[in-house]
Amino acid sequence: MKKAMILAALCAAVLAGCGEKYESSGGYASGKSAETPETVARKFLEAMATADLDAARKYMCADTAKDFDASMEEEKKKRGEVEFTKRLEKAKKKTKEKSKGVKIEKKDVKIDGDKATATFTASKEGDKRKDDEIKLNLVKEDGEWKVDMSAEKKKSSAYAAGSQGRKLYQGILSANMSLQRNGNKTIWPKTKSSTSGGSSKIWDKGYRNSRDYFADLFDVKNAGAPEKQKKEIMEDVNVIFGCGVPAPADAGRLGPENIMWCIAGNLQDSYPGVLPVIVSANVDVSRLLARYDGEADDIVPIGRAAGIDSGLEFNDDYAVFIRKNGATEVVPAKKLTLKRIYQGQAFDISNVSGNREPFCYLTPKGKVECSGPKTCFTPKGKVESNGPNAPEAVAQKFLETAMTGDIDAAKKYMSKETVMMLDGFEEMAKKQDEKKYKEEKEQQKKKAKEKSKGVKIEKKDVKVDGDKATVTFKLSKEGEKAEEEKIELVKEDGEWKVALKK
Repeated sequence: MKKAMILAALCAAVLAGCGEKYESSGGYASGKSAETPETVARKFLEAMATADLDAARKYMCADTAKDFDASMEEEKKKRGEVEFTKRLEKAKKKTKEKSKGVKIEKKDVKIDGDKATATFTASKEGDKRKDDEIKLNLVKEDGEWKVDMSAEKKKSSAYAAGSQGRKLYQGILSANMSLQRNGNKTIWPKTKSSTSGGSSKIWDKGYRNSRDYFADLFDVKNAGAPEKQKKEIMEDVNVIFGCGVPAPADAGRLGPENIMWCIAGNLQDSYPGVLPVIVSANVDVSRLLARYDGEADDIVPIGRAAGIDSGLEFNDDYAVFIRKNGATEVVPAKKLTLKRIYQGQAFDISNVSGNREPFCYLTPKGKVECSGPKTCFTPKGKVESNGPNAPEAVAQKFLETAMTGDIDAAKKYMSKETVMMLDGFEEMAKKQDEKKYKEEKEQQKKKAKEKSKGVKIEKKDVKVDGDKATVTFKLSKEGEKAEEEKIELVKEDGEWKVALKK
C-alpha cells in the first residue's frame, strides 16, 4: 500500500496532479507577503522540487507534517538506516534533475476564511505535452498559511484500498475456480448452510458477518501454528485491513475493528455484473439494492453522514467497491448515487425461490438483506433503507415529532439557525403575555396530537446536493386527501438538521 514511500514523501504535491513532467516551482515571486497562500504554496513547491525536506516541512500544517514524519520513519524502519539513506539520496538527485527548466505560473488563488486553494500551471521548454496543473490546499494555523495534504492523502488511501479490494476479489475468484473444478462449489459466503445442523466447510457454512467469513477464508484459526504458516497467513490477510483500519496483533485475533470490507452474501452466477460484491465498510450497504429501476439517483450516504465510523482514512470522503464483473470503483461521496453504482442498469434479484437465501451484504458486525429500494432487514428487524443520520431518517423523525405538537422535542432535529429563529418568536410571544402563550402552546399541542392520529408517512423522494438536502413525504389518512410535505435540511458538524424557512 505504501510503495515508493520516499519518492511520494518528496514529491507528493507535484506528483499529485502532474505526473512526472516536472517537480519544480522555478522560484517564487518576490514582493509578496510571506503569509499569502500563493507565496507559501510556491515556497513549498520549490523546497519539494529541490528535495529540501526540512524547508518543505516548515510550510506543512501540523497534520501533514505528522503524516510526513510517520511515513519517513516507517520507511526507515522497513529499509534500515543504510538502505533508507541510499534511497533517499537517489530520490533527491532524481527530483532535482527533473526540476530543471520548469516554469510555474499562478493560475488561481481562492480564499475562504481559514482555508485556501492555490492553483498553478507548470510547463517546460521543449516539452510538447499539455501544461500540467498543481492544486494545493492550505489552512491557516496560528495566523500563518500552511500546506494541507490531507485531501490528497484520503484520495491516495482510497485508491490503495481499491488495489487491496481487487486483490481480495482475485483471490476469491481463483479459489472458486479451483473448487469448481472439483465439484461446482463456491466460497462466496452464504447465510445458511444446506447441511442439517450446519457445516464447517467455507462453501457451505452459514455466515452472519464478514469478520467470521474472512477468518475462515484466511484460516486464521491456524495462525498460532508454525511461525512460517503464521507469516503466510498474515501476508494473505493484510488485504482486509489498512488505510486507517488497524491490523490485529496477530491473525488469530481478527476482530470487527480489523475489517475494512463488507462482502456480498448468497451471490448467484446469474446476478448482474454491475452488482458491488466487495464494498468498503464506510458505506451504508442498507441503501444498496436487490431491485433497481435504472432511474433512481439518490445519494448513498457514507461515513458519519450514515452514522458509520469505519476507521478508514477516507471514511467521509470516498467509497470503494469491486463489482461482480471485477471492475474496481473509487467514488467521491458527493457522486455516490444509485445510478453511478449500478450504471443505470435495471435489475431485480429480490425474488427468491426454492431453498435459496436472499441477496445480502455481510458487514464486519452483522448482516443486511436488501429486498428493494425502500426496505431492508437488519439483525434487529425491518427498517427504512437509510442510516440513522441520513437526511430522510432525520426528516422523518422531525416530522413525526412536530406533528404531535412537541416543538421542544423537535428542536433536536433542527439546525442552529432554525432553533434560534423559533426561540426568538417564543421570546416575543412571552413578552406580550407569557401566561396566555403557555396556555395556547398546550392547546395547540393537544390539537396537533389528536390530528396526527392515523396519519401514514411515506418517503417519496430524497435529493442531496452537497451539504443540503430535500426530502419529500406523502402524508395520508383514511377518508382524507393525501398531502405532500417537503422538508429541507442542511449538514451541521457532520449531521443532518432540518432548516425551516422564515
